[in-house]
Amino acid sequence: MIKIGNNIFPIIDEILLKVSISKLENNKINVYLCSNPNLYYLLSLVNINAGGLNVTAFWVPFSELIYVSRADIENNKCGPFNNSNRTRELSNAIAHEITHLLVRRKLGFIKDCKLEWKSEGYAEFIAFDGKMDFKQAKIDLQKKQYVKNAYNRYFKYFEFRLAATYLITKYNLDFDKFVDGKYDLLNTIKEFKNDSSLK
Repeated sequence: MIKIGNNIFPIIDEILLKVSISKLENNKINVYLCSNPNLYYLLSLVNINAGGLNVTAFWVPFSELIYVSRADIENNKCGPFNNSNRTRELSNAIAHEITHLLVRRKLGFIKDCKLEWKSEGYAEFIAFDGKMDFKQAKIDLQKKQYVKNAYNRYFKYFEFRLAATYLITKYNLDFDKFVDGKYDLLNTIKEFKNDSSLK
């Protein structure tokens, strides 16, 4: 059982602040904190990309529902049920999923599905307040330390976030320009690596 007290309000404030960066229309969204791994797994089956017990949170297509696993409100943390050592800020995870819902509302199902890496990259951009340590990112890319993880999803999300954050900050792109621009993931990563201003 997850106990929710007044300590949830600073987390909510942080989530709202993060999401406000997107300037996307924001209406009511339902967020459920799930403490039961079996229930969480069953709920995740409605989203083929959810990843079951491997992921911290997911949103339900064609709904206003978000589910979060293993939430620790007191410490603003959450994590997947199958890995107790991996955590993420609760406010960060919820902001990420809310961004997915807001993007789907704005673009519609078909266009949103065509975004591919941009969808996850933008959600990560919002979740991390539009900030990233580019110097450290260059080191991480060179080491490819994330690739060694058997669950390669983490490295992909790192690349998505890096590409989105790099493009949006370097070219001062708003959401529409980022989405409509013909930006390729691999070419963006290559441009990032060769950008001498980030050394």
